[in-house]
Amino acid sequence: MLLESVYEALQSAGITVEEVIGAEITVFVGEFLKDYMDSLMRDPDTFPPFDPQETDHDVQPNLALLGPPRPQHDGGYGLSCSIGLATPHQACQSLRAGEDEIAIVSYTNFMINPDIFVLMSSLGFLSVDSRSYAFHNRASGYGRGEGIGTIIVKLLRKPLETVT
Repeated sequence: MLLESVYEALQSAGITVEEVIGAEITVFVGEFLKDYMDSLMRDPDTFPPFDPQETDHDVQPNLALLGPPRPQHDGGYGLSCSIGLATPHQACQSLRAGEDEIAIVSYTNFMINPDIFVLMSSLGFLSVDSRSYAFHNRASGYGRGEGIGTIIVKLLRKPLETVT
């Protein structure tokens, strides 16, 4: 799904796959939880030969990108849900610092592992009716959502230049 999201973002940006193959493009992927990794770890037949935490490894080789992978995980910093904001921030910082010319920025959250629901429910995090009512008297927790999103980020002075 990540590759499909990246492909659609490239299309929306007017960039063809042929233009990015072998290009210096950095991939930033932020993930809230590691449900996918946890599901792989449960079965020795699906245990991958690579680090399943590094979802950007799906994008880098499939597009033959030369930029360094930069996975964005919570890493104990307490980012949790805000990793979706921290990931594009890191990409923009990298562009401003001249470390990268163009970045593919994705955020994923898939609800595959039932254990997290049990834990969050027992801690009272989840809403009893699966709805979020932020700052409302009906609030009783939050309703989780899943999905994936990808954007292509370049410096403002470079948006019309072709990919190099």
